[in-house]
Amino acid sequence: MARSSLVLYYLSNRRISGSGSGSGLFRTFFFIPTTLALTTSLFILFYISTTSNLFIHPHPTFSRLKSSHASPTSTFSISFHNHSKTPFHLPPQIVHFEERFGIQRPLQPRFASHGNYVNNNKVYHDRDIFVEDYKEMNRSFKIYVYPHRRNDPFVNVLLPVDYEPGGNYASESYFKKVLMKSHFITKDPTKADLFFLPFSIARLRHEPRIGVGGIQDFIKDYILNISQKYPYWNRTGGADHFYVACHSIGRSAMDKANEVKFNAIQVVCSSTYFQPGYIAHKDACLPQIWPRQGVLPNLSSSKRKKLAFFAGKINSPVREKLLQVWRNDTEIFAHFGRLTTPYADELLGSKFCLHVKGFEVNTARIADSLYYGCVPVVIANYYDLPFADILNWESFSINVATLDIPLLKRILKGFSSEEYLMFQRNVLKVRKHFQWHPSPVDYDAFYMVMYELWLRRSSIIRNKKKIWGLVNSLDPLEPYANPRTTYPVPKEHSNLFIYAKIFGGFAKIRSSICDLVIISRLLNATLVIPEIQDSTRSKGISYKFKSFSYLYNEEQFIASLKNDIIIVKSLPENLKAVRRRNEFPTFRPKSSASPKYYIEEVLPKLKKAKVIGLVLTDGGCLQSILPPSMAEFQRLRCRVAFHALQFRSDIQILGRRMVERLRAWGQPFLALHPGLLRDTLAYHGCAELFQDVHTELIQYRRAQMIKRGIVNEELSVDSHLRRENGSCPLMPEEDRNNIGGIGVAFVNVVVKLWSITALCCFPGIVVFPVFNVWVQ
Repeated sequence: MARSSLVLYYLSNRRISGSGSGSGLFRTFFFIPTTLALTTSLFILFYISTTSNLFIHPHPTFSRLKSSHASPTSTFSISFHNHSKTPFHLPPQIVHFEERFGIQRPLQPRFASHGNYVNNNKVYHDRDIFVEDYKEMNRSFKIYVYPHRRNDPFVNVLLPVDYEPGGNYASESYFKKVLMKSHFITKDPTKADLFFLPFSIARLRHEPRIGVGGIQDFIKDYILNISQKYPYWNRTGGADHFYVACHSIGRSAMDKANEVKFNAIQVVCSSTYFQPGYIAHKDACLPQIWPRQGVLPNLSSSKRKKLAFFAGKINSPVREKLLQVWRNDTEIFAHFGRLTTPYADELLGSKFCLHVKGFEVNTARIADSLYYGCVPVVIANYYDLPFADILNWESFSINVATLDIPLLKRILKGFSSEEYLMFQRNVLKVRKHFQWHPSPVDYDAFYMVMYELWLRRSSIIRNKKKIWGLVNSLDPLEPYANPRTTYPVPKEHSNLFIYAKIFGGFAKIRSSICDLVIISRLLNATLVIPEIQDSTRSKGISYKFKSFSYLYNEEQFIASLKNDIIIVKSLPENLKAVRRRNEFPTFRPKSSASPKYYIEEVLPKLKKAKVIGLVLTDGGCLQSILPPSMAEFQRLRCRVAFHALQFRSDIQILGRRMVERLRAWGQPFLALHPGLLRDTLAYHGCAELFQDVHTELIQYRRAQMIKRGIVNEELSVDSHLRRENGSCPLMPEEDRNNIGGIGVAFVNVVVKLWSITALCCFPGIVVFPVFNVWVQ
């Protein structure tokens, strides 16, 4: 930057002729603005380069981790040294927050708890457990299929095909055809672990009476019919039901039947957790397999001279990038269009076969690669790979992020001959899991899908007894908060006033108001109805509502606390002018402020000025746990929360209507607010449970908390350990599965107030401190 300034100054002297004060003044006017403009530009570029992973993307370089006591074929593991500390198997869009803040985290090799190097060559996560569970699955697992007759008008959609399935989406038909003849089927629904929804998405596409545009209505009507005809759907909200689909349209087919999308198990080929609708661990990936019958190809005679091979249409930006970089390469064969040689010969003649994301993350190329003994290279971000609960994909495949396509050759050539042979040997071990047979063979694709379903059935606990009933009264659930000792009524008139502005969401508003009442009682001051700032900036709010009365019943608030504090709707006229001139002292207390702070710091200024202002942004202004001597103040908090703060009548009427409509279903219901609030997640260190921008936003908030002294921990902590001890919440899909297992319908009910999402204390609703539950 200094050199640039000197150059500009030199040019200004050369190009501007003349001497004296006039020319010197002219040079000054030229030099100063130009230097300022250049300096500003450099600062802008520096800021962008340090805050955007789109501006600079450091590419990883290889390093190999060796263990002195491991054999040559078992020492292989891939890791990367790069500036972003981004692991190889993660999408490169995820730049870890440590990079942003310049925090160095050493790259650690994989070691077990006993300190030995972890062998990543095994194709199963735990083969012994898999084999043992597999036997139990075959012995006890039962599925009930909703029956349909041959004269059903949509028999071609609901019953298995009577021919050998083929084509790109054959997995869907193969599964249903084989399942219907298997020992897993039961005619007794009371013995069923899961219920199969037998409609075929692929056949619905080609049904002239339905077509692509009518699939959503067909699914919606089908679920309505079985829920009215049979009791099994309603008892779990569909949590113990599943359907199978291989075409990508299956994802949008459930748009008019959200209970299927969010409750039922979806066994689909398009298993990307980046798109909404697919919930990893609840749903399962169906491998897309082009059926091949007969003897497996002889791999011993194949000579793999090509480094890598791909053939397919250009139907995605990822494939366009692959074509752009490697189209004319002599070692990576990237072909788009019709092949002049047999497809099988190309697979047999290549060391690595590329699975590149097209219109969807899934294609049949992974199964093709395995069938012909070619090591698959997966270039598809956010792909929930088939049988990932069972198979260790790192032992027989390579995952390359889409942004690392220019580094593809360097990555593939980084493997030694021994390492490649290890990959290929494992390919031969797992390829039996990616084959369909007219009559199922142990551990083939059918049995593997069944095992995935068997794993998911374990999270559904079906109770035989009815464990719910009507809630007669909620009074016993409310705290007994009446005064228990001498509690004098406040003076009718107080010449000290507390005026407050509250910022934040619904939860912060409630806790702030409760604290304001406590402070007013503590300081023997009159509380002016606080201003809720966010509501005054909202659109569509009627002019007749003030900020507080938009939410709460003002008269109820004042009357219910008349024996505790004096509350007025506005300041006296003589103090309004003082407020307009900003002549009274204003405080911004923390949510952890102590009673001593108010007695020693605030009260003297209140007595002198007669009025003080409080600006509350932290969701409160007084420590949450008060000393035992202030037990009555703690009870007063409860009286404010449970009795004084009541919603205005319009909101209560809306709440009653919602509960009445839910009760009209005739089934138990429950609505859950999982507590996924950014401040809470940041405080407890839950950022690693999320992805992409969510992780960065949570970490950014945590960094602010550390700077302000709210959090006294490291920026980065192990979120999964925090989750195990209960500090981090379950994900919504996990809550859904757990709640669905007790036989209660899961209902998502969200009330939108300004820019926050809240669940309100309507009649018939129970509120718990960790999360809000609505129970019939």
